[in-house]
This record gives sequence, C-alpha cells and structure tokens, in this order.
Amino acid sequence: MKHTKFTLTFLFVTLLSAQSGLAQEADVRLGDHRNGKKLFDDLISKCRDKCGAVLKADSLNNGNRISVQNNKTLLTSIRNGVEDSDAVNTKLSLLDMLDIVTHLRNHNTALKDFGLDANRAFHGAGTLDEYAKERLEKEGGVLPPKDQETFKVVAFYNVPDAKGPLSVVPDNLSLRDVLEPNLVTGFAVFMPLRNYKGGDYEVAIAVDKDIRIKKMVIRAPDGTAPRDLNRAARRYIGKGNRGKYRRLRGGGAGISKKLEKSIHAAFLLGMEAVYMYERDERERFAL
Repeated sequence: MKHTKFTLTFLFVTLLSAQSGLAQEADVRLGDHRNGKKLFDDLISKCRDKCGAVLKADSLNNGNRISVQNNKTLLTSIRNGVEDSDAVNTKLSLLDMLDIVTHLRNHNTALKDFGLDANRAFHGAGTLDEYAKERLEKEGGVLPPKDQETFKVVAFYNVPDAKGPLSVVPDNLSLRDVLEPNLVTGFAVFMPLRNYKGGDYEVAIAVDKDIRIKKMVIRAPDGTAPRDLNRAARRYIGKGNRGKYRRLRGGGAGISKKLEKSIHAAFLLGMEAVYMYERDERERFAL
C-alpha cells in the first residue's frame, strides 16, 4: 500500500490520537481493501481461533460487532490478536492493519451510511418482555427465538451544539446524559435472516423515529451485499410504521416468499427491541 508522507502523517494523527470520550467513526477509504482482504485471509488461515474475535472469519457480516468499534479500537484488537497468538509469525505495520480495517468496514454497513440526520449514536439493547413476545406472536405472526431475548439497538440522536461528525457515545452514564429521548432521529438494527438460507444472512435496517424504513442492506455470510437481494431490499424503503404488525411486503418480482417472510420477522423483532430500548430510556430519564 503506497502512501505519501502527508498521508502517513494524517493517518497517524487521525487513527492514533486519543478521543475525549467519543469514538469517532473515521473514514477509512485511504486503506487498500484488496490488500486488507489478502492479509485478513492469510491471518485466518494461520491462527484459526487463536488470534482474537476481530480476526475470526465470523467478524465479517457482523454489524453488531464491527459498527460499535471505532478504527483505533479495531487496530488495537488486530495488533493484540496477532501478538497474543503463538501460531502467527507475522508482523503487521500500521498501514497493513489499516488495510484490514478497511476490508472489515467494506463488509459491514457503516453507521454514517444509514442516512439518518444525527451527530451522535449509542449502542444500546432492548430486552423483550412477555408482552412484547405476545405482540410478536399474536399480532405479527412471528415466533420470538427461544434462545435470545436481548437484541442490540443503535439509537441515533441529533444533539444541539454537539461538535464533529457522527460519533458513538460510550456506555457511560455521565456521557449519556446528553442523549435525551426527544432528540432521537432514528434507530438501526442488525438482524439475522433466521429462516433464509440457513440463517447466516444478515439484514441491517435503519428506521426514522416513526419507524419508517430509511435504509435496508442484506449481507451474505462472507460480508458481501448481493445485488439481487439488495435490489429487493430497496423496495422496503418508506414502509413500516410505529406499532404496526401487519405483514411487511416488498412487492414486485425478485422477492421470494421465504426472503419476504424472513425480512418481515427480522423487522418486527428488531423494532420490538427498539420499543423496549425506548421504554427503558424513558424510565431512566424519569428518575
């Protein structure tokens, strides 16, 4: 990967400088994703399960894992994973690691790409209670998974006077105090398509505060975004509504019944988690 002296200086300043409490979602397009893929695949073949979660093959197509980490954190995870593994006789430069980060980013949907008018984001969660499960089953025709009750939720906020681009606020009570419920602009969830091709496909769904779909991206297990599936996903833009459980349909040719059913289930399950997150936040601010 070739870089000018200016680029090297810029990378070191932006990627290694400490962030005061906020995790910047920096632009990594300066990285070479082709070299990153080569390095990533080489490391996977050498260390298997021995060099940290970020370097496992299942790091691809895992928006809940990758989107919560800023580039500095990913770089640190990659470096520590390689250094901690006796199976890897490899030394990576900072620029090599940046290429790997670029590769990972290219295989997951970035928060800034969801198109929500926000300057802050928070990675929270919603835990389904018995009423939520009953609503899903009786009103939505969706059976909640028996092995999982809590789902991750990304909440987006437009905080007045907040400086800088979209940044992730850490899970710190004092820092979270600026994230008032009335400042929410939307939400995003990364959900498995449980009943589609073995359940290893993932759909990223972004909605505005009224639960209207703003963006939907479907990714295969290898992190790629199949064109045919995402053409179908675009037909869902503008659909959805708060508190509505009727069948979510994409319409038109190219959407199989199995895919449509899986998207409907993922959407309702994700939005029920959003409602639970909203409830918990309202209660937290009411104390």
